[in-house]
Amino acid sequence: MEFVNGWQGVAIAAATLSMLLSALVFACGAIFDLRALRVWAKAEFFQAVVSALLIGVLLGASLGLTALASDLAGGQDPIAFADHYLESVNARIESVSGALTLFTMVVHALQEIEVGIEVPPLDVHGKPLAGLDVILHESETTLGLLSWVKLFNEVQRVLFMFISATMMYYFLPVGVVLRGFALTRPVGAFMMAVAVGAYFVLPLTYVFNAAAVEKTHALIDARLEALADFNKQYSVSSLDLLNPAALSAFVATLVTQGVWNLALAAVSPLAKLVADLTVQTTFFPLFNLGVVFLFTRSLYRILASEVVLWN
Repeated sequence: MEFVNGWQGVAIAAATLSMLLSALVFACGAIFDLRALRVWAKAEFFQAVVSALLIGVLLGASLGLTALASDLAGGQDPIAFADHYLESVNARIESVSGALTLFTMVVHALQEIEVGIEVPPLDVHGKPLAGLDVILHESETTLGLLSWVKLFNEVQRVLFMFISATMMYYFLPVGVVLRGFALTRPVGAFMMAVAVGAYFVLPLTYVFNAAAVEKTHALIDARLEALADFNKQYSVSSLDLLNPAALSAFVATLVTQGVWNLALAAVSPLAKLVADLTVQTTFFPLFNLGVVFLFTRSLYRILASEVVLWN
């Protein structure tokens, strides 16, 4: 029953409709004794048969491809797995954004620390960590970049919702019908190729993405911990400013560490975090789209060609 009500039943119905339309045109040619119309309808009927055969091949291949993708995805539906993968990437982006936001607040607080010497006649005031303004600017820029990356990630999740709802229920059956006629054969072939590539191949690429980045998750977690340690150690808000001992220890840490070491303590794990997430959120999606494009183009050339079953 699931087979009949699913996209498979819709595709079979579309292939049947395509053959019926060609047969109807052939019948009209026979009734009105129009030989040219009969010849054309006969040729188009064979193309509709080819489309039906292609649907049969697709049904068989889809079973094996879905089983393979499900095995690689741990038993999940490939599209559901791709959505779960993108959701996990979003969670890591939010973790990095939260840590980076706290880091920005820490740097801003350190930048505003003012030291003064008031020994008459001297009255000198200054901000020894004002040079952290460069780091502050870079961190704010990175926060903006992460916002766009998260938006791009959400767009991919919405795209999978669109693919799941439309590709095999609208694009494929309409493509099957349109492929049955010479005038609309290129459009039909394109819709069929896009449907197959988007519904089967694209989710499978995300399964491979997840396998490729599985080992980097531990590295990302370690860098998040390093950044959290920095925030905890240098955060002014975590100090008891009314405790002279704690305040003096904090200032002593700043003096002994130095601004350069202070920057490296946070910027190094932060840069690696952003680099890891950039690979996951930009390189992999572009790679996936490239794979789907090449597959779709190759399948389109096959589907758009007119198969001649007789000389």
